[in-house]
Amino acid sequence: MLTAGRGDMGVKAQHNERRRWSAFAIRTTDLLLSAVLLVVTAPLVILASGFISLTSPGEPVIRQRRTGRGGCSFDLFKIRTMVPDAERDGPVLAARRDHRLLPGASTIRALHIDELPQLLNVLRGDMSLVGPRPERPVFVEVLTDALSDYPRRHDLRPGLTGVAQVEGGYHMAAQEKLTHDLVWCRRPTLMRYVWVLVLTPFAILRDLSEARQAEIECDHDLPLAAARGPKDPAVASLS
Repeated sequence: MLTAGRGDMGVKAQHNERRRWSAFAIRTTDLLLSAVLLVVTAPLVILASGFISLTSPGEPVIRQRRTGRGGCSFDLFKIRTMVPDAERDGPVLAARRDHRLLPGASTIRALHIDELPQLLNVLRGDMSLVGPRPERPVFVEVLTDALSDYPRRHDLRPGLTGVAQVEGGYHMAAQEKLTHDLVWCRRPTLMRYVWVLVLTPFAILRDLSEARQAEIECDHDLPLAAARGPKDPAVASLS
């Protein structure tokens, strides 16, 4: 019994040591890569911010409160892609064809250029390059009530990209997204970290293709809707 107990303690100690080493390696890589990417992608951020400034009043780069590691809130940086009064009635999750998006902003979002300022969050220690995407506190409350395992996403730093993003995409169902997020939270290894980073460019191309397809479908729907004329109010309320 005593020997078995010592063996279990030894295995647990080795596991903890490997986890500490992975955490150190991941954080070191975060700092190095985010510093390099911040410089390399600066022209994209400047161009996108300038485009937003020309097409819409208001600040092009904004801060939003998000929930991070340990359930603590932090200010997340992002390029604004919606109209200034997009949340006049309160926070709402973005839809695939969101009428609040600025002209041309769907491409900025599909390429995830709007998220590049979050490299600053990585340098500050709010985020990692890889991890569950950080949600807004109001949505965290709703999702925690609906999904009992949801708080486990906050065991580690949130990420700029993650397993859910490379495996499924932006509009994945919450339960499925959580399943992918917990894969990372259970085993945040350096190998998996590199794997997610390698697959991220392909995920971005997939998201861009989906955004283009949505725009094509929207363009086809507009003439059809105009030909049909306005909906009956009773029918419209059910759609």
